[in-house]
Amino acid sequence: MARSRAFVVLAVAMSLGAFAPYAVVVNLVPLLLQRGMSTGLATIALGLGGSGRSAGGWATGRCRRAPPPAPA
Repeated sequence: MARSRAFVVLAVAMSLGAFAPYAVVVNLVPLLLQRGMSTGLATIALGLGGSGRSAGGWATGRCRRAPPPAPA
């Protein structure tokens, strides 16, 4: 199973999906500086992005602990 083509494609896709958000964060400040923003404003944008990721992780954890809906 671990050597099947479907598994390898899935593993590559999941790896790229996990890598993409970090690539965005690493390149955010240089991109904003290139677009004419000040260093301070670019770092605030980076901080807001980090806060959003933290809040999203917190909310996801809260949703996972919520009881399942009652059957209809």
